[in-house]
Amino acid sequence: MTGTPQLSALRVPAIAACLLLVAAIAPSCSKNQGERVAIVGDSLVTFDEADLRAEMGDDFDLKVSGNFGKQVLGAIPPAEVVSTTDAAQLIVNLGTNDVRAGTPVEQSMAALSALIGLYPKARCIHLVNINEHMVDGTTGQVSTDAARRFNDALEQLVGTDDRLGVIDWNAEVEDTLEGEPPTSTLTTDSVHLTKEGNEVLNGLYGKAVRSC
Repeated sequence: MTGTPQLSALRVPAIAACLLLVAAIAPSCSKNQGERVAIVGDSLVTFDEADLRAEMGDDFDLKVSGNFGKQVLGAIPPAEVVSTTDAAQLIVNLGTNDVRAGTPVEQSMAALSALIGLYPKARCIHLVNINEHMVDGTTGQVSTDAARRFNDALEQLVGTDDRLGVIDWNAEVEDTLEGEPPTSTLTTDSVHLTKEGNEVLNGLYGKAVRSC
């Protein structure tokens, strides 16, 4: 019986050495490495694509479809094209233009459900909520109420499919509000992003896909 503990004690350093060797050989190993991720959105996903690829490009095969000025319905055709790549994960950042255009939230959610339906093989689908503190540059009108209705409906949609989750962009916005009416320092005009805003949003993307 006394020999067994001694043998175990000898094994511990050897095991530790093996683990260190594995870490040295493959320090960047990731369970998601090489996984294809589709990103479908409006202009907010394209302003700093270089930073986006710096954030995730080494670990993921990105397929990005940024559609300037598009509402959810208008982004369905390009999303269908991207869906042919059989992405394992999907990020959707749409809805800002729906709210700015006054599109009924029910119409936006129906279009979003149709878009999600194009990705039946995706393991995780991440829906980015929208900034609730946008201000119309011409009229000065704030879109808080409409944006909150959109985000509330988004949360309800997430509850219909276990693959769905929310990337909480609005929380980052609310942590950086200044002025009256309050707008985020992560935006240039309460809508489009600064360089820092892009980096923060891309970091949220990275965190979401790595947690899938």
